[in-house]
Amino acid sequence: INQLRSALSDLVGVVENFQEVTKKDANRLEKMGKAYTKQDKCAAKKIGQLEVR
Repeated sequence: INQLRSALSDLVGVVENFQEVTKKDANRLEKMGKAYTKQDKCAAKKIGQLEVR
């Protein structure tokens, strides 16, 4: 029983750590997505200006 309790406690700790890592990764991916959107809009604007000429 003590080994099971210890293993479950370890599992909870690992799951909590994994949750923190995935939250950080989600935030990083969101920032990357916003940066790519900004770059895409800038590139589209420049391409649009080239088409006018």
